[in-house]
Amino acid sequence: MKIRDALREQVRRHAGRTAQSSAGIIDSQTVKTPEKRGFVSMMQARRSKERERHILVDTLGPLLMVVVHVGNLQDRDGALSVLARAQDNFPTLRLI
Repeated sequence: MKIRDALREQVRRHAGRTAQSSAGIIDSQTVKTPEKRGFVSMMQARRSKERERHILVDTLGPLLMVVVHVGNLQDRDGALSVLARAQDNFPTLRLI
C-alpha cells in the first residue's frame, strides 16, 4: 500500500495537484467467477456464479480502493461499504 500511495501522490504532484485526493469516482462491475464453489445468485433468470467489485479511483485515474462482494449485492449497499472504508483511509475525500 505504501508504494501505491507514494505513486499516486507522485502522479498528482506531477499534474500540479495536491498530494492528497479531495475527489474520487466510484463504479461497480459484475464479473463471473471460474470457481465451482461459492454463492450462486439469480441474474437475468439464469443461474450464474458472480462477484461484484466496487472500485474507487482518484479523478486522475489512480486506484484508491477495490472491494469485492457477492454478485447479488445491491450497488447502493456495495457503495456504502466502499465509502465507509474510504472515510477511514482517505479523510481528505470530500466529493465522490
